[in-house]
Amino acid sequence: MSVSAVRGAIGIPVDTPQGIADATVELLDALLHANRLDRSGLISLMFNVTADLTSNNPALALHEAGWDLPALCAQDAAFAGAPPRMIRVLAHVRWTAAGRPVPVYLGGATRTRPAISSS
Repeated sequence: MSVSAVRGAIGIPVDTPQGIADATVELLDALLHANRLDRSGLISLMFNVTADLTSNNPALALHEAGWDLPALCAQDAAFAGAPPRMIRVLAHVRWTAAGRPVPVYLGGATRTRPAISSS
């Protein structure tokens, strides 16, 4: 077993506490499914949100939903052309499979950083 990190992101249509909570769980469920992991495979989570998401924060939403996991949330750096209402996550996972973890992008989210080389 090794430790790896995997990225994911989800866009949400409106800034509401429930919208952020639902999107956070949806993103993590999709990330776990895409990488054939269960919750016990997660070590910790680092979220960031765009400045237009202020009604809730993903780390708190997960805690309130009963996920017992270290999680932190920060505001994403603004940049030209950045899509609005995005939640991004960097998940640290226990990795036993061959290859690299698969990132997940939902709700209009796309990769904003170059792919990490496998070399």
